[in-house]
Amino acid sequence: MSLLASKPKITPNICLILIIMFLGSSIYCNAQWNVQNSNTTVDLFEVCFVDSLHGWVLGANSILLTTKNGGNTWVKQIITNDSNLVTCMDYISPGFGFAVGNNGLFMSTNDSGYTWQTVNNNFDYDFQGISFVNDSVGWITGSKETQSTRESVVLQTKNAGLTWEKQLEIVSTQLFNSVLFNSIEFLNDTVGWVIGSDYVDGFSATIVYSTKNAGEDWNFTGEYIQGPLRKLEIASEDTLWSSGYGQFAISNNAGITWDSSPSIIGLVYSCLPINGQNGIIFQFEHNTNAKQILFTTNGGKDWSLDFEPEMAILDMDNYKNDSFWAVGEKGMVLRRNVSPTSISSPIANQIRAHLEQNHPNPFNPTTIIKYKLSSDGKVLLELYNVLGEKQKTLINKDMNKGEYSIVFNGNNFPSGVYIYSLTTGEYSESKKMILLK
Repeated sequence: MSLLASKPKITPNICLILIIMFLGSSIYCNAQWNVQNSNTTVDLFEVCFVDSLHGWVLGANSILLTTKNGGNTWVKQIITNDSNLVTCMDYISPGFGFAVGNNGLFMSTNDSGYTWQTVNNNFDYDFQGISFVNDSVGWITGSKETQSTRESVVLQTKNAGLTWEKQLEIVSTQLFNSVLFNSIEFLNDTVGWVIGSDYVDGFSATIVYSTKNAGEDWNFTGEYIQGPLRKLEIASEDTLWSSGYGQFAISNNAGITWDSSPSIIGLVYSCLPINGQNGIIFQFEHNTNAKQILFTTNGGKDWSLDFEPEMAILDMDNYKNDSFWAVGEKGMVLRRNVSPTSISSPIANQIRAHLEQNHPNPFNPTTIIKYKLSSDGKVLLELYNVLGEKQKTLINKDMNKGEYSIVFNGNNFPSGVYIYSLTTGEYSESKKMILLK
């Protein structure tokens, strides 16, 4: 029997309840993201699920959250009382997982993370990346700095961390142009990638190494990614996504070349590819201070606004493309039960102002600087040294919106690091380039 047919008596309290239920239902249908109670207010920077029920979240101060019911309830614990902080984790099954941290810390669990065993090694690297393909074989990457060197390594184990083989090592005596590895991912037991940068400032390029024989050989892919990146994600055998520190890049040829400006407006801090074409990112739009989860179904050519969280999202994960989780600042945990399936509100289908990384970089003596203008107006492109002293004005004139490029010739400049800065009426960005003679 319908409510209209029965004509029930509607009291003010019932009206209020119905309104709240209606509004709540409307919000859920619109956004699809539900807030879960994490029982903590610390920043959460990594999430990992192995099925629709079993998941883990890693946060500041080595706090670990564990769930066995898809995040309906979370159990909080401190993974270690060691002064060395845990930085990342990887789970192979509902019961079996690994975690790494600073100063050579490596740990394992066989009871879903409720107890952990420290596996001693002779390394003192600060580990930042981990990728296991089964309960025995895995890789970790990290770095360390001394008074005279910056060192990065990729290590492999075949016995769950009891012993390690050093597969790749890069040692540099320079602050700039050094490499500190911080993310590693394997597609299977033979194919993998590792990324790193000098992370001296927000302009540092990211370098990519790849292997096709389980790390016996690691090869530089041949191209630097614009800006420093924090995390690498595998979308498919050919498609890779990388994000962090406000940067975002996509490769559609297994890391050989990268698109560092795929129609993104703001600063990207986390990403989650679903397959070669579909995926989601979190961006902070600095002009409006908007925090946004965006979705693409065409490999990043267009993006749709999916949700606006209250806090910044630092990591995301999904299980079989039908359950999604996002974690971030101040203990925020979100879950989405259904994947977005269409571009309903594209926000990036027109030209957006953007300054690209010069190419080649490093260079001698010429390099190309490309940039995009979203509107007509005054354009200023200037060159500075690392002390902030202006060296040259490259462009100072009114220009129409569109895509442009300029060739910079460094014949009259000494070798060194330079900053080039683009300023318009609504946009400002700077990037680093290196002249090596």
